[in-house]
Amino acid sequence: MGSNPHGVEAYEQAKEERRALFQQAKRARLMAEEESRREDEGPKASSSAPPAQVKEGDLSFVPKGWFDCPPCGDPIGLFIPCKVPLSAAYNERIPEDKRFTPRALVESQKAKGRDIGLVINLTRSKVYYNVRQFEELGITVTTIPCAGRGEAPSPQEVNAFWYAANSYCVEMENSKHILVHCTHGYNRTGYMICHMLMRSPLNFGRYLTVREVLEQFAKARPPGIYKPLYLDELFNYYHEDKKSFAFPALPSWKAEGDIEEDDDGVAGAVGGGGSKAAEGEGRMSHDDLLGEEVVGQHAQEIQNLVRMYVLSQEELGRVHHFPGSQPVSFSRDNREMLERRRYYVTWKADGTRYLLLMMQDGCYLVSRSFDVRRLQMRFPLWGVDKSKKPSFKFVPQNGTLLDGEMVVDEDGYTGEKKRRFYAYDLIAMDGKKIADLPFKQRYAYIEDYAISPRKLEQHAMSKEGDRYPYHMYRYGEESFTLRRKSFYPLHSCANVLGTLIPKLLHESDGLIFQDWEDRYVPLTCQALLKWKYSHMNSVDFMLDLVPGKAAEDAAGDGDYVLVLHRSGRPVTLDGAKVRFPNHVNPKDYVRKIVECSYNQEHDTWVYMRDRVDKTTPNDYGVYLKVMKSITDNIGEEEVVGWCEKASAENPLYARDKGRKCQM
Repeated sequence: MGSNPHGVEAYEQAKEERRALFQQAKRARLMAEEESRREDEGPKASSSAPPAQVKEGDLSFVPKGWFDCPPCGDPIGLFIPCKVPLSAAYNERIPEDKRFTPRALVESQKAKGRDIGLVINLTRSKVYYNVRQFEELGITVTTIPCAGRGEAPSPQEVNAFWYAANSYCVEMENSKHILVHCTHGYNRTGYMICHMLMRSPLNFGRYLTVREVLEQFAKARPPGIYKPLYLDELFNYYHEDKKSFAFPALPSWKAEGDIEEDDDGVAGAVGGGGSKAAEGEGRMSHDDLLGEEVVGQHAQEIQNLVRMYVLSQEELGRVHHFPGSQPVSFSRDNREMLERRRYYVTWKADGTRYLLLMMQDGCYLVSRSFDVRRLQMRFPLWGVDKSKKPSFKFVPQNGTLLDGEMVVDEDGYTGEKKRRFYAYDLIAMDGKKIADLPFKQRYAYIEDYAISPRKLEQHAMSKEGDRYPYHMYRYGEESFTLRRKSFYPLHSCANVLGTLIPKLLHESDGLIFQDWEDRYVPLTCQALLKWKYSHMNSVDFMLDLVPGKAAEDAAGDGDYVLVLHRSGRPVTLDGAKVRFPNHVNPKDYVRKIVECSYNQEHDTWVYMRDRVDKTTPNDYGVYLKVMKSITDNIGEEEVVGWCEKASAENPLYARDKGRKCQM
């Protein structure tokens, strides 16, 4: 999709898959729209007939200023902004020099050498024209209904626009233009096109700024976006300072004081704007939902790209869920692995696990439940300067996949909270799969290629000030900061437990032992070991009601059962008891995933928290391994003793002596 060679591989590998997804989505959309059209219009409706809800001679549905508003702007790449065309059925009511029908619109563009392949309609009304008037000309119509009154399109609507337009460009290989219209073709239309430009930096060979894309749109469709709300949203969404930005004046055809583009209240209005995603409103937690949800074919494409980077060809055919590597519980049966391999140790954070995918169009968080959310963050591509020192480029990474955990660090003195993503593995770099490299190499690349370019750019911003071309970008406004998690030689286990963990600014529930030479192993990795404090050993269950018990009749802990998965099917843990703290109402968590620790003294599972990042419980095999860890009851002194013994006796650890930390 761009001239940058580093990101091309990711797109080329996914290109055919994206084409297939687009065709599938297109067929489904056309079938749904056809069915909806038959219901709305009835069997006798034709493409040239006015909608039944518009009375004869009535033109009140026409937006204010529409007659004097210029029909179209100039192309911006493949995009042509325009006002909404009106059906030829209304021609008798409209002066001849003001008529603007779908056919006239297409023919006027064709006369200028521009073939139209797609129309994206951003209005909420069905009264303006019948989509068949475009389809009869061989043109596809996609509708993304946006409110337009008092609010800019939501992030979800922007994602839908980007995906529809990008899929079309891939499918058609940029051979035909895309018409984009709202009512007048300025604010909503410009807002969407500007988002599209901001998310396509590889097409330009560099990052763009909000100011630049606004200027491009204003040049193509003077005076450009004129509503302050839309402009503010663009600057805020892309974390740019709008200081000294000159807001354009109202266009000459727009009456002073009348700056609303309004589809509300017209006959046939459908859909709605949708709310913006809240990030950390109120109490900040590691499992807050960040960014905006990505759904449908767009989410499936991201999931498939993640699967492609993580899984082997054989695994791709059978694994369609979260593919990330999962540790097994440390036990007396597998402790001997410490003596046979070269391990490093780190703390186990009590946070939320994510795969973090960096693409040119944005940053995607993929959760354990395989949900996808998009955030706006900046990840410059690595490079070298003229003196061959590490540097960065003015283009984003495209196809870089990190594995890590989200935590909230809280300063014990000031109470200040900061959300951080601790990356502990790197699976793909700018479209290149590196899962088969040894961990020590992947780990080094995290700092060199994912974190350093951000640090170097922030340093350049601080040093050069306004002279730096992207000085207006505000890293501090991003949803979280990024750090590489530290790993320590095995002989440092006692220091990790006794010194490091007590000083952490977030909770830790144990240790992780990582084979320093291992490849990235998807799904369950028998060589990746987790040790948890005995009181923190836990299992993720699905909470359910005792069979035959209604939710309103549930009165005590005995009315609930704990459910696991076995061979992909739910299985109730017979005889298991569960206890909830007084401040927790178990009715709120029925058929949800709850994490529970085990109280051996009372033979009872105790509720710890709900797992909003998961939709399925642990497998029965995982439960058995956790129970083995609980019954083994391996304490701190014992695990430290094994680590010291292994590091002293195994020659593989000789090179680590004297080394305190792998940074």
